Amino acid sequence: MKVCVVGGTGHVGGFLVPAPVREGHEVTVVATGRTPAPGGPEWEKVRFVRARYERGSEEWDRVMKDLGPEVLVDMLGADLPGTYRAVRGDL
Repeated sequence: MKVCVVGGTGHVGGFLVPAPVREGHEVTVVATGRTPAPGGPEWEKVRFVRARYERGSEEWDRVMKDLGPEVLVDMLGADLPGTYRAVRGDL
């Protein structure tokens, strides 16, 4: 399963992200890069995409559409409707 965690390098993401990795899922973390990713063997299997989360941004919509996650965990919640439309393919 393709799992995408937006803003997954913070405290909660540090505990959340390794769980689907251990279960064998393909995990992508989308972050700005300001907060370094936690260490550990699971994090070596995580794909990182650097992107700025901005409401109504065409770049953000493209990133989400290109990733095509089956599961989306949005730790930031800055543009839930836009992210949902991008993932669903309505853009």
